[in-house]
Amino acid sequence: MKNLWLIAYLDLKESIRAKWFLVYSLVFGGLIALF
Repeated sequence: MKNLWLIAYLDLKESIRAKWFLVYSLVFGGLIALF
């Protein structure tokens, strides 16, 4: 059971990191497009 929680936690952390990477790249791309 503990293993399942660890896997879920790591998966969540990875998805959050991927989401933030997407947000940052969109913002950065928008800034480059503006200037």
